[in-house]
Amino acid sequence: MEIKGFGTLSVEGEICTEVQFSLVTGEGFAAGRGELHGDAAVLAAAYQAGSTALHFVEWGDPLEVMLVAAPDGEVADFVPIGESPRYWDE
Repeated sequence: MEIKGFGTLSVEGEICTEVQFSLVTGEGFAAGRGELHGDAAVLAAAYQAGSTALHFVEWGDPLEVMLVAAPDGEVADFVPIGESPRYWDE
């Protein structure tokens, strides 16, 4: 399943920037893997932070994420930490 949308990114508990995201989930990788598009400086800070979360516009619960590589300008790859939210399967 592929999910695309808009949200905000928080770094160390402080909401920093609006982002566009895409997230792909599937057999054997239920938590998913995604890509964020946003402010390059904030993505760089998020890559080095101890706590980063994606807050969805459509849903109320933030999702803790980890950037898996240094951002390439305004694009960063991420993986969700923990279990996928229940609404991804609906």
